[in-house]
Amino acid sequence: MRRAAAAPIFPASDDLPAKELAPHRALTLHAAQPRQLHIVQGRVWLTLDRGGPHGDHFLAAGDTLHLPAGTRAVLEGYPAQPVRWVCSAAEVAQPAPGRFAREVAQPARDLGQALLKATLASGRLLRGVLGYGDWLLPGRGRALSPQESLRS
Repeated sequence: MRRAAAAPIFPASDDLPAKELAPHRALTLHAAQPRQLHIVQGRVWLTLDRGGPHGDHFLAAGDTLHLPAGTRAVLEGYPAQPVRWVCSAAEVAQPAPGRFAREVAQPARDLGQALLKATLASGRLLRGVLGYGDWLLPGRGRALSPQESLRS
């Protein structure tokens, strides 16, 4: 295998174009975040020496390999042939919420949000009612100016 040049793994996006690796070339990938390496065309000789399952792996078109964060991988076409590959962000599974989080914490958050909304709505209602105070309370209306009293 030829000497591999270090290259950072490119940032993930939704529609990553396939990258090409020419025959007789090697490339070192450094995965700072968990990644999925997918082989689009050709066969690959992949050596992992940091993170993940150590050792040599042979992947063909259509194969996918998970690269954990901190993995360093050397990638080369096998036999010497061009390779097309895509490396994208790996989806990390979120653990399911526990019983306490599901049955106590979430309802408490929901109740807190509901109380906040009820308090804000009560304040707006009170402000609105007080704004109509001169219309709602008998004898508390404002005095009309002489010009206003002549119009009726």
